[in-house]
Amino acid sequence: MLAAVVSEADEDAVSGTSVSAKNVAKRSGPAPEGVPLDVLVVDDDPDVRRGVAKVLEHSGLAVATAEHGLAALTMLQARPYRVIVSDVKMPFMNGVQFYDDLKIQYPEMLEQLVFITAWLEDMEIAQFLAQ
Repeated sequence: MLAAVVSEADEDAVSGTSVSAKNVAKRSGPAPEGVPLDVLVVDDDPDVRRGVAKVLEHSGLAVATAEHGLAALTMLQARPYRVIVSDVKMPFMNGVQFYDDLKIQYPEMLEQLVFITAWLEDMEIAQFLAQ
């Protein structure tokens, strides 16, 4: 598991944008030349979700979004993603619960999971990300 921290200033810098999900064919191994890496962005804040997606799309990545872990698991049933970027603190299914379900249902995805959060001061979140 990889952990990244996004400060409130970083969140503000990527908010207020729009994005559309792009479909990319299922594949394994490195993406073929000219085919973008597909990323699933999971965040309950629509501004952060759209902002992160826009930044990734501008980098040439294909991006789909989900508003919480449960929605992301539903999307993973339909197709795999090369990378998942997920918030930790979300309703319905938070990042910790999402991680636990991935460990059971899609253990191969754990190494492709990156967490972002503005809640690093929260001791439970900090301990989870430290593992």
